[in-house]
Amino acid sequence: MKKILGLAFALMIGALTFGQSPVTFTEDLSSFDKNSTTEFHFTFDNTISGENISKNSSFYTDYFEVVADQRDDGHAVAIVLNQDDEISRKVIQRFFVSLQVKTIMVDGNDMDLNEFMETYIHK
Repeated sequence: MKKILGLAFALMIGALTFGQSPVTFTEDLSSFDKNSTTEFHFTFDNTISGENISKNSSFYTDYFEVVADQRDDGHAVAIVLNQDDEISRKVIQRFFVSLQVKTIMVDGNDMDLNEFMETYIHK
């Protein structure tokens, strides 16, 4: 019985840690206005390498610039729009998809990428 309970506990812990998003939206939500901002801030954990961030962002330089600073726990990433238009904002989603990001953590909760884009990026 102890083995079964131990196994169930281990599976629950594994599922909780595995299910967390590798990307966190780090904007101050109390003052964030998606309609006026052209710079978005994130933290990427170590599961996404700096090399992948740089390589994938190089495809989207017509739309935005990605600035990634290495940290102990991953990267601080800023996405800065070249032009504040709907196309540039939509291409941010392509960037996340190219990194295989499916959810983004916002205020401690994982949010589906599509829902995140509608709520915080698209005008």
